Amino acid sequence: MKIFKKVLFLSMTFIAVSNFSGGGLLYADCVAKNNSNVVASQYISKCRKGSIKSVYPAELLGKKLGEIRKGKSATYKRAWKLLNDSRFKK
Repeated sequence: MKIFKKVLFLSMTFIAVSNFSGGGLLYADCVAKNNSNVVASQYISKCRKGSIKSVYPAELLGKKLGEIRKGKSATYKRAWKLLNDSRFKK
């Protein structure tokens, strides 16, 4: 039982550290503002429906969510709005 608890604790610690670092491998949740270090294409594939790709600006697929959130142009604002739109949630 002690071994099981230790393994469980270590695995939960790994998940927490991975989420905190924003490595993109694991997501704390599917809220865009909580995943600012994740690339948009990874976030979309994990947390959004495929139909978002027909309206999402292709030039921003390689940008991190933090960059998109801070962007001032209309394209960045549209992308951020789409990432938070409930129509595309999985």
